[in-house]
Amino acid sequence: MNKPEDFEKLSHLDEATILVISDSHRNVENFRKILEVFSEHCDALAFCGDGACDYGSLFDLACTNPKDENLFPPVSVFVRGNGDPSYIPTDIPPHTMDVPESVVLEAAGKKILISHGHGQGVYFGDELFLEQAEEKGCSIILHGHTHIARHTYYERDKHIICPGSISLPRGGTEKSFCILTIKGTYIDAAFKKITPAGFESFTPAGF
Repeated sequence: MNKPEDFEKLSHLDEATILVISDSHRNVENFRKILEVFSEHCDALAFCGDGACDYGSLFDLACTNPKDENLFPPVSVFVRGNGDPSYIPTDIPPHTMDVPESVVLEAAGKKILISHGHGQGVYFGDELFLEQAEEKGCSIILHGHTHIARHTYYERDKHIICPGSISLPRGGTEKSFCILTIKGTYIDAAFKKITPAGFESFTPAGF
């Protein structure tokens, strides 16, 4: 898991699927349920912050408990939310993990900028996100922070996607996450909401 060759393979896939989760806020149970159902069908996981310790505890399990070794996809990345520390303790040497402000991930020939969104003022607009994506050569932006699912398309091939929150949804939305599919110029975010019966597909308002 998270071997350099897996990142290289992800970047050159003809089609890639990425599980996008954010804002777990200590709801490790929902986080784990999603991983158990969807990880095996995805090439990567992108966690968009506010739950870095939840990510770390599950990552520990995947690395130390044989029965959980397939809990994560081959590649997984995470970033720091406004409620996260800059590093988290783990059971894996050197026993801490730095929590980055942002990550650029390449999948199926597309560069993806992943950041929580509080530092880009996402509540006030997408301008800073779009500027950063342009500087880094990214066509896809993944973020959290708002707790509201969305997929917004801008000219010049820019997609901004928020999976919502798996713990504390806002704006009348439900607990949610998404699966991002990239194949050539085709980019799709399939949103899932968490229900008592399991998971259900939905389309965010305004999409």
